[in-house]
Amino acid sequence: MADSPKLLFIDSYDSFSQNIVALLSDSIQADIEIIQNDDERFITEHGSIRHDHFRIFLQSFDAIVAGPGPGNPTKSADVGLITALWDLPHQSLLPVLGICLGFQSLGFHFGANVRRLTHPRHGIIQNVAHTKEDIFKGVENVQATQYHSLHVDLGCTNSTWIPLETCPSLLPLAWILDDAENGAILMALKHMKKPFWGVQYHPESICTNPEGGKIISNWWWEAKAWNESNRRRRIDSPMSFSPLEQPAPDIPDDLGEGSLLLPLSIPVNGKPSTFHISSSAYSKSLDQCGWTVQTACQALEASDRELIVLESSNTKVLTGKYSIIGLILDDTIRIHYFAASHMLQIRDGQDHTIFECVVDDAWAYFREFMKNIQVSIVDAGAVPFSGGLMGFISYEAGLDTIGITPSSSPDGQPPSDIAFAFVTRSVVFDHTQKRIVVQSIGAEDEDWVRKTSALLSSMDSDTASPSFMTPAPTVSVQYSPDPKEYCDKVKSCQEEIRAGNSYELCLTDRQILEFDGSCSNDNLPWTLYKQGAFHNPAPFSAYIRLGPLDRGFNILSFSPEKFLSWNREGTCEMRPIKGTLKKTTSDGRRLTCADAEDFFQSPKERAENLMIVDLIRHDLHGALGAGNVEVTKLMGVEEYETVYQLVSVIEGKFKQRTMMAEAVSSSPTDTRPLLAIPSRRLREESLQPRTQRAASGVDVLACSLPPGSMTGAPKKRSCELLQSIEGNQPRGIYSGVLGYMDVGGGGAFSVVIRSAYRWDGDAARWHIGAGGAVTTLSGPEDEYAEMVAKREAALLMFKAIKR
Repeated sequence: MADSPKLLFIDSYDSFSQNIVALLSDSIQADIEIIQNDDERFITEHGSIRHDHFRIFLQSFDAIVAGPGPGNPTKSADVGLITALWDLPHQSLLPVLGICLGFQSLGFHFGANVRRLTHPRHGIIQNVAHTKEDIFKGVENVQATQYHSLHVDLGCTNSTWIPLETCPSLLPLAWILDDAENGAILMALKHMKKPFWGVQYHPESICTNPEGGKIISNWWWEAKAWNESNRRRRIDSPMSFSPLEQPAPDIPDDLGEGSLLLPLSIPVNGKPSTFHISSSAYSKSLDQCGWTVQTACQALEASDRELIVLESSNTKVLTGKYSIIGLILDDTIRIHYFAASHMLQIRDGQDHTIFECVVDDAWAYFREFMKNIQVSIVDAGAVPFSGGLMGFISYEAGLDTIGITPSSSPDGQPPSDIAFAFVTRSVVFDHTQKRIVVQSIGAEDEDWVRKTSALLSSMDSDTASPSFMTPAPTVSVQYSPDPKEYCDKVKSCQEEIRAGNSYELCLTDRQILEFDGSCSNDNLPWTLYKQGAFHNPAPFSAYIRLGPLDRGFNILSFSPEKFLSWNREGTCEMRPIKGTLKKTTSDGRRLTCADAEDFFQSPKERAENLMIVDLIRHDLHGALGAGNVEVTKLMGVEEYETVYQLVSVIEGKFKQRTMMAEAVSSSPTDTRPLLAIPSRRLREESLQPRTQRAASGVDVLACSLPPGSMTGAPKKRSCELLQSIEGNQPRGIYSGVLGYMDVGGGGAFSVVIRSAYRWDGDAARWHIGAGGAVTTLSGPEDEYAEMVAKREAALLMFKAIKR
């Protein structure tokens, strides 16, 4: 047998699978191939398994891991190919380790029953008693994370360490014995004659202790010994089982087979003009001198036109050190994507479509776009944004990345699911250094940088002090969730969890407000934003206005949650928030940070956060591979203006793509094409394993959508369930992300929560979303109260400020 084992991992669409693959890679240095349990190469169109083909395919592996997933092992659609493993003839046998769903399938196939637990165990950590033999040899005290609603029932009321008459071929290896609610729960077993093992708990979870993870290397030793004693060696398959080919993207005929780039000529003021960007950023730094983001916007006369502002206005946390003002010009390019039709559009400064095509993978376009417009950043200590794409990605665009068809959009939902503007002029506030950086990557734009710096240096910041609307306009509620209906949805979520279809579901709903006609709509969004920032300062506030007045949109967000950031050196970070406590109780008592620490010790709060941490680790491992993901902060309490929140931090490292040589030229300007069109050659490259292609920030972004803190786990099945429970109502911008991708190689996005958005085609209606994570430990009325509390934080922007 070769020194490096080759394993097959059968994935049942779980959101922790990549963590198991990383553990296998780290523990036994294995080469691992991943297939889905419904791989079309081995299942007919009628759903039956092609056993002969599958067995030939298995010959090329040393062992198999049948992974976890949603569903019930008694349903063939939920386990798929896993069921074929247990009936392999002797000459085709090879070692198998079943984890969670795979474990339950093993037990069920050999005579055990699979039943619901009285109280499901999701994100719960318990001690595991074991035999200290076989895969537990040399293993001490195991503290293991559980994610299961179902359990394997051998037919006994208490734990046993010997086979039972009901399941004579199954030998118990581990139990949980101290669960007062469920009684003894089987945690591991092995087949008496065949090389099959299984564990119910999740050895890969961040909260399973190292002893619990030792079973992986122990299993491999047992598997290797079985292979050697049975003289089994893997052999190359005589049949071709290469991954299913994907169709090449449609490429306009005039581009040609090998074309990669589409050059754009942008009309400005009715005249054609080739778009130029500089090969390096022009910038000038000056003292902040009392300027705020809002007063600077008004001094630059930017607040009454298209504008993107990413503002950090919470000094209690250090996650948002910078604020960015992205200025939208007459020649600013915009990129729009429509998830339902897969249509990608490039629009000019007047919002006219100048190119469009149906794409198979929108993220391949964004990856190549950012690769081909990188700009040399001379100052190593420069601010993280020099120019690039700024905008949003809707929740429905995130569904598109995981193969879920988005719900159809009724009136009032976004006309596009992704919208970015290519920003060349920006003003960045460095709040820690108390400085402002005025910068441009536009060709020959040094004069604007000098003039704008002079303006901000000479003008009195007090002359641009913000003004607020007094009194407040009349607002009517067009829609608000009914308390009983929302509680019923919580119960529906809990039933799906108890059935084993999800571990956690992030339920949401929306409120729709409409203004009367007495207020001017021209300045209303900016005024509302200022009011929201005053009432609810947040580290990831955002104001976006894009598009002409009759077909544009506004987004106002006061998010406490960073979704993803990556720097120019190749380190990315995600900061999921799961767990919220209002700082003021119903009787008016102010809670301290110590009170919050005590509150967040509850199993429910910690389980919610843990599930999302493990899900995000899975997302990052999928993009970056084993050994490149680390949890640097696990369930820490952070203080915000109106709430305390439970926050974790997960970091990853990737090798940034080498900057294109032509991006750093001796010429001060480049005529740079702005849209990368993947050719068939590029498409073939994108299908290669990630280990053969250096990951980029765009890869990590695409792999992580939609935000796990807004879905639940496993992500795909949970999103499908939520679509149905939420009445197929699109979430739109809410639950999506917004931020930037920098020409220097970095990027940052926040989760769109505590937000309101409006589309010009939807009259004067504003949409406010809110929700929370539902587990079996949730109280429906408590979940409704939490949703209302989060919604109230967004509604603060609609209250008038009396000065």
